[in-house]
Amino acid sequence: MKKFINLTHTAIFICLALCVFASCQDEDYISDNIDNSSSEDISTNSNAVEGIVRIKLEEAQASSLSVSLKSGSLSTSISNIDSVLSSIGATSFKRTFPYAGKFEARTVKAGLHLWYDVKYDTSVVDLSSALSEFKELSEIDITEPIRTIKKLSVGEPVAFSGTLKSTSATSDYMFNDSYLYLQWHYYNDGSVTDAVAGADINLFDAWLKQTGSSDVIVSIVDGGLDTDHDDLADNMWINETEYNGTAGVDDDNNGYIDDIYGYNFVSESGTIVNHDHGSHVGGTIGAVNNNSTGLCGIAGGDGTTPGVQLMSCQVFQEDENGDDESADDFAAAIKYGADNGAVISQNSWGYDGATYLPLAMQDAIDYFIEYAGYDEDGNQTGPMAGGIVIFAAGNDESSTNAYPAMYDAVIAVAACNPDYTMSYYSNYGSWVDITAPGGSVEYNGSYDSDCMIASTAAENDYLYMIGTSMACPHVSGVAALILSEFGGDGFTPADLKEKLYQGAIDLDDYNPDYQGSLGVGLVNAAGALGEYGIAPEAVSNLEASVSSNNATLTWTVTSDEDDIKASVYTIYYSTSSFTQDDIDAGSTSIESTSIYLGSQYNVADTITTTLSNLLFESTYYIAVAGSDYAGTTADISSIVTGTTGANSAPVITSEDGDSFELESWETLTVDLTIIEPDDESYTWELSDESGNIEATEYDDYVRLSINALDYTDADYADNYDVTLTVTDNSGLSSAYAISYIIQENNAPVASEDTIYYYIGDTSNSTSIDLSAYISDEDGEDLDYDLSYDIDMVSTYTNDDNLIIKSNSYGLTTINITATDARGEECEMTMIVMMRDNDSEIDVYPNPVTDTVNFRMGDDVDGDLIVKVYNSNGVLVEENTTSISTYSPASMDLSDLASGEYELRMTYDNTEMETNIVKL
Repeated sequence: MKKFINLTHTAIFICLALCVFASCQDEDYISDNIDNSSSEDISTNSNAVEGIVRIKLEEAQASSLSVSLKSGSLSTSISNIDSVLSSIGATSFKRTFPYAGKFEARTVKAGLHLWYDVKYDTSVVDLSSALSEFKELSEIDITEPIRTIKKLSVGEPVAFSGTLKSTSATSDYMFNDSYLYLQWHYYNDGSVTDAVAGADINLFDAWLKQTGSSDVIVSIVDGGLDTDHDDLADNMWINETEYNGTAGVDDDNNGYIDDIYGYNFVSESGTIVNHDHGSHVGGTIGAVNNNSTGLCGIAGGDGTTPGVQLMSCQVFQEDENGDDESADDFAAAIKYGADNGAVISQNSWGYDGATYLPLAMQDAIDYFIEYAGYDEDGNQTGPMAGGIVIFAAGNDESSTNAYPAMYDAVIAVAACNPDYTMSYYSNYGSWVDITAPGGSVEYNGSYDSDCMIASTAAENDYLYMIGTSMACPHVSGVAALILSEFGGDGFTPADLKEKLYQGAIDLDDYNPDYQGSLGVGLVNAAGALGEYGIAPEAVSNLEASVSSNNATLTWTVTSDEDDIKASVYTIYYSTSSFTQDDIDAGSTSIESTSIYLGSQYNVADTITTTLSNLLFESTYYIAVAGSDYAGTTADISSIVTGTTGANSAPVITSEDGDSFELESWETLTVDLTIIEPDDESYTWELSDESGNIEATEYDDYVRLSINALDYTDADYADNYDVTLTVTDNSGLSSAYAISYIIQENNAPVASEDTIYYYIGDTSNSTSIDLSAYISDEDGEDLDYDLSYDIDMVSTYTNDDNLIIKSNSYGLTTINITATDARGEECEMTMIVMMRDNDSEIDVYPNPVTDTVNFRMGDDVDGDLIVKVYNSNGVLVEENTTSISTYSPASMDLSDLASGEYELRMTYDNTEMETNIVKL
């Protein structure tokens, strides 16, 4: 099993308005054995908490330390420390790891009693100065800041909207929980977005052996669990002594009062306040199974036998504004788990910007690993002699500075999608130990919840989330299954890790850019429960059907007395006969390939698979052998034989034909279908004398695109030939030729140089079909350029329609240039008359200085008689003038005296009257 440098980080995912926490640092990994004096200059570091400093006393100072508060001043009985406390305005001096009651002796042995948190007045001194003052003291061994927790969200949480259905109605699901079918990360049938069937933690096969045990306690260092949740309550850890004890009293002498379900390190009380993120993490590990409610936990029991116990070590809590607040630091929360029976510490959080692991946190992690599972007297009382600490790797898409996940002593968990690929947000690196489903999204303005992680949430609710925060509890849950199955006296964290990494699915082939950066691979729950011992039954019904150079094999899944079924089948094949001894001896003439089953197959199911690209005209000897996840392998099946056929050349066809004529503007697409009768791989090449053809390969065809616009006018009427040649893996080739010719281009033509158009209703836009006046013999779309008087009209084209909106009455000209795809053009002028048909005649201007004009409607062409009468009714002027629709009439009135006149106009025996003012 490969070993990874383990440095840790977190990935917590927000719920609705909640914040998510994960670390993201910017500098290289620093050794765990840190020289505290060389830590970075905190004065320029915004990723530490102002107002608090953490110190570790020299061992010799512990016995003389005595803290008191007199007249508002802190005193420790150590003069040098008191001087610093006074200079920084210290307001609090208390142990980082509180007095531990019956666990105090081992707390002291581990040196945790030497750590103190000092709160000071930020108006007196800043953090950098406070740290510097303590570092100068010989009585202080280590001085460090309290690191902030980075708030990080991977998209937004999604409210639970799954359709309730009974999963017990189908044989695919073991339990009757209504939402189990949404937990693709347990059993992936390939139906969710972009999924690959089998990309899951193989939990259903694991459940055939183990569903969890209440002997296993998991401490969840996170937001508070919803202790009353219908899907969590029955699997909550309960401190029975405190539950049945006296309120306000440390009944069990563990240093904490009223800690019934765990402890709230934010409020420093036993009151757990439910929180979406913590409840989501807890549900993945231990939601109650087979209770006809909600969904399932990995180690949540089977409905009759209870699952693991969930201990809530609360470090995140919502304030009154709905924002997340956190404990000063989480070290004490990790230690609490070890002192109170937990053997797995689940952590989906991390530091913001830390370039090393704070030493108090390192001490807490080391304490959990050493003392979890033991009572205060050193007796093993838990299912493991020691503990494991599991951290999310983080959501920064980075390979560096992910603490605490990068600390070698913890298990770091990266995240993957439902298709085996690494989740886009996940951290990665040689320090990652293992990978688990973290969920993914299909982003198109919203999140596709079907490939996110569904789990429990606060207020008896359910939510979808994504992140390495969601991946981490998958590993904690599988670790809980391992302890439920194998835990007991003498079982160690090293034993658990060996089991945990056993059977993990290698992800390198799916993630070529991240090889070696995702740990041992995707966690495999069934593989983790595999036992060394009895091999699966040998396959007794292997059959082979050979066609061309492919052999299709079928057999049924065999059982395994200690591991339910075979988990992997290896197919051995050779062109010469072989035996089990030849395989054991590593004969180079025998080839092999393996099939991983996962939960999609059960005992007695039929497996069908194909060996492809075998040698032609050859007899093959084939056998299979099953193995379990522990590597115990059955003997090979009886050998079957089959003889491959002769090689056949590829076949190329086209439903589009092989001879084409293109208009000068046209784009032609031709699909050439390729059939390889022997299912061999093949290559192809294109012979294209023009050099203009674009060729694109798809699954089983090549698409040729010919754009006539890529050819010049000189290419018209030339014949072109293009040939696609396909060569299979064995060297046989086929060719397919097509020919084409490009027709000569014809310029667009206007039917008339000038056309006239009358608009008698100017209240609405007028649409004129230009194709009635301009045509193109080649049938191509035309572009139109317009020139016009914007004071008279507003105009544009929509396809072949000219849209005109009148801005004024009168006569205007629109010049139209039509251009085809090859740039050929023609011009046309449109004379447009615009007036109101409700008026028989327009007389303008009025008043008039000299010349008056007359404008009439459509289809007007003749003489207009105009008589002018003064105010006394005397005829003073008479004129006959010609008038037409597009040629208004006019009359000179310059000789008339100023005044008001009546005009009587006659056209086609129709008389019209109007008054006019002469200036």
